[in-house]
Amino acid sequence: MSAPDNPPNYDPRFWLKQAKELDEAAMLLWRAIQADFLKAKQLEIGSELTSRDVPFMNLGGVFWLNAGFALENGFKGLIIQNHPELIDNGILNQKLRTHNLLKLAELAGEELDGLEGFYLWIASKCVEWSGRYPVALRPGETVPLVFSEADVVKYKAVFDRIISRFDRKYSTVTRFKRVV
Repeated sequence: MSAPDNPPNYDPRFWLKQAKELDEAAMLLWRAIQADFLKAKQLEIGSELTSRDVPFMNLGGVFWLNAGFALENGFKGLIIQNHPELIDNGILNQKLRTHNLLKLAELAGEELDGLEGFYLWIASKCVEWSGRYPVALRPGETVPLVFSEADVVKYKAVFDRIISRFDRKYSTVTRFKRVV
């Protein structure tokens, strides 16, 4: 591996940091979605709501977009940690240039149960298009209609497991100092 112009490419610490930040964004969305569902649940039967009343209720795809990118960065960081030869002159090997979380999980050596595999498939679709575009990118493709608390629980289990596999030396905390 040669010394690249862009050090973050080969340093798992940067991939881990990005993964954690995307996870935090996903979980902020999840808490907002939960609050909207609670608000809707407390209404009288027959009451009406508008999207202004519960603006976060339908952001499951956007949750998965952030969660999927968090998983993607986590997997890629692990792969780079364990296979630094996949970076050459600061350029990611073709194997790493994918949003397919199932392929990345396999490359990272992550064992998944059936439900985890299903949720990674959903997250892959959201990363590819449904979290970003209002319509499918290919004829006949439909938006994955799954989003529940079970999705979030499975996501967090996989995410936390991935993060725990990083070498301890990469688990640094960024400190900020206020400057006037």
